[in-house]
Amino acid sequence: MGEHIYILGDLNELGNWKDFKCRMTWTEGHNWTYLLTLPENTTTFNYKFVCFNEHSKQAKWENGQNRVYLVDNSKNTSLTHSWNELFVS
Repeated sequence: MGEHIYILGDLNELGNWKDFKCRMTWTEGHNWTYLLTLPENTTTFNYKFVCFNEHSKQAKWENGQNRVYLVDNSKNTSLTHSWNELFVS
């Protein structure tokens, strides 16, 4: 079908809201994953999920406000989201 889920956001590592460089990977249980390495001293960042069609080059951004992530000191953090719903577990 040519559709992929990406994370875009306000960091260079997240494409600065314009570059589709963080393509997520589908895994068992219908989970999408992406391993993001943050720049040192990052304390917060904004992001959204985008469904991008590689063939038509059309992007469907999730609705609503930007997601905001507050970085803590742990090395590994797992985010769990649903399309257009804001929550972290």
